[in-house]
Amino acid sequence: MRRFAFVGVPALLFASGGAAMTDPPAAPPVRYKFVENTDRWVRVIRGKWEFTGKLDKNGEFTQEFRAPAGGPATMMPPADLLAGPGQLGAAAKAYEIRFGTLIPGTLRKDGLFVPEVGGKVIKFADYKYSPEGPQIWNLPGWFVPDDPPAAKK
Repeated sequence: MRRFAFVGVPALLFASGGAAMTDPPAAPPVRYKFVENTDRWVRVIRGKWEFTGKLDKNGEFTQEFRAPAGGPATMMPPADLLAGPGQLGAAAKAYEIRFGTLIPGTLRKDGLFVPEVGGKVIKFADYKYSPEGPQIWNLPGWFVPDDPPAAKK
């Protein structure tokens, strides 16, 4: 004769994944805010030349220095590489910012941005940043996590 053990309702619900066990509350999605920085030095490599300069608030690059690509950069300030050969493993979907609008396209392996023919241009204010989503290759700043406002007591 077989014996049956009474395991009780909580154990049965646990074993069946029932409602007695509550899932931890999902973390709220991370929200990001844009922090403009038009003082940082950036680099762009085009062919045999490396250009160092700054971006204005509209994403326009102003060249300050020029040197042979791959050569010694002794007279140039340290700079973030925006676009250049070998920067990407493969072409990637991206946006280019121009005067408050974002133009969709592809950032090629060689560092050139190619606009998408017939692509939907959106306002920068409507862009929802995500680390996994298309990036803005000539962004004059960066996105940082936006701390949610403190809960009122």
